[in-house]
Amino acid sequence: MIGLIFGETNFPIEILRKIKKKRLNHLIIDLTKSKKFNKNKSSYSVSIGQFGKILNILKKNNCQKVLFAGKVVKPNISKLKLDFKGIYYMPKNNQSFKTW
Repeated sequence: MIGLIFGETNFPIEILRKIKKKRLNHLIIDLTKSKKFNKNKSSYSVSIGQFGKILNILKKNNCQKVLFAGKVVKPNISKLKLDFKGIYYMPKNNQSFKTW
């Protein structure tokens, strides 16, 4: 099973087309604002701050490989929905937010 974490742009659409053509088992973590991949039955719509939920989905579906593709829009920190894992890892990433 391949876990596909997709953001904006057309590149993820091309990757998905190739994976479907090869008939590989996959699931999609959709990080797009417009929820582009919502129609796909193996798609999960998740906020970028829900890091624990993303890990649980990947583990539950026994994903051995993960592919990241597309652009993820910088979130507004004050509106970011964090789960427990997101809160845990946030201080480690705090330096990177200062440049935004």
